Amino acid sequence: MSNTKLVVLIVTAVLVVCLLGVGVILLIGFDGSIQGRLSGGVGVSIDEAQDLDMTGVETVNVNCVLGQIIVAPGEARAELVGNVMTSAAKDHYLVVEQSGSTLNVRFDANTQFPAFINGDVTLRVWLPENLTVNLDVSGASAGIDASGMRFHNAKLHSVSGAVSLQGCAGGALDVGTVSGSVKIDDADFAHVDIKSVSGGMAVSGITGNVQIGNTSGAVRVEQVAGSVKVDNTSGSVSVVQPHQQLEAVSISTISGGVDLKLHPDAAFALAVKSTSGRATTDFDVTVSGSLKNSVVGSNLQGSVNGGGVGVSITTVSGGIRVNKY
Repeated sequence: MSNTKLVVLIVTAVLVVCLLGVGVILLIGFDGSIQGRLSGGVGVSIDEAQDLDMTGVETVNVNCVLGQIIVAPGEARAELVGNVMTSAAKDHYLVVEQSGSTLNVRFDANTQFPAFINGDVTLRVWLPENLTVNLDVSGASAGIDASGMRFHNAKLHSVSGAVSLQGCAGGALDVGTVSGSVKIDDADFAHVDIKSVSGGMAVSGITGNVQIGNTSGAVRVEQVAGSVKVDNTSGSVSVVQPHQQLEAVSISTISGGVDLKLHPDAAFALAVKSTSGRATTDFDVTVSGSLKNSVVGSNLQGSVNGGGVGVSITTVSGGIRVNKY
């Protein structure tokens, strides 16, 4: 074998070994189970609970990086259960700390490289029904579920996890996800603000105003007593407002159809524009005359039942339907 071929073979072998090494490092870095096997990680079963002292507490922060977070009414208490794989076992994973008027409840997943924690846990927090506080819940890869509570203000944010809220009340509700669905039902909040990058949304039974910003996913809104504003980049939008007393509605999409249903006797000023798509309605729309039960085209401005609050719908690519409920 010539010296040139020998050099080529040696270089190729070195490159293969390097690539395999990089692959193993990536797997170790991003897969806790593989990391556990390679690094001698141990499985830990977690079952911890602690009573909460709510004296002087105005804000409750709840944090869990993985699994599920549940907030519900009851005797003030926190519970953490589940199983994890870790290379650095701890005596306690449930941490409850009070700083001034803020009570922090969290799953202690803090480690220093190359230590790791990976698994599935559920963090439950019960709060007294007769005590109204601010709630701030955050999760990395954790779903969030809150029900049956009254708050001053509530903030529920998850990076990769579904967010669900039922039967809650308060001043302002702030919900955010990067990749996860959002479901809100029977919420008595003055203002609801929801933002998501990738995830469907279902919102119903809101007593106040609703504002939604979504990048990718279908959005459905039903029975909102206040105003509705929806901005959706890619995905359909369905809004049902059965109340005769209508508040302002504003819907904007880039790629996705819009289906709006309103009370037959609702009075509103309609403005519809679709760049690529048809717009239809079964309302009598007064423009400079009356167009009854007919296709009115992709651009329309007019009044319904004598006019009133603004109803604005804009799409780039998608049909628009405005019909009686």
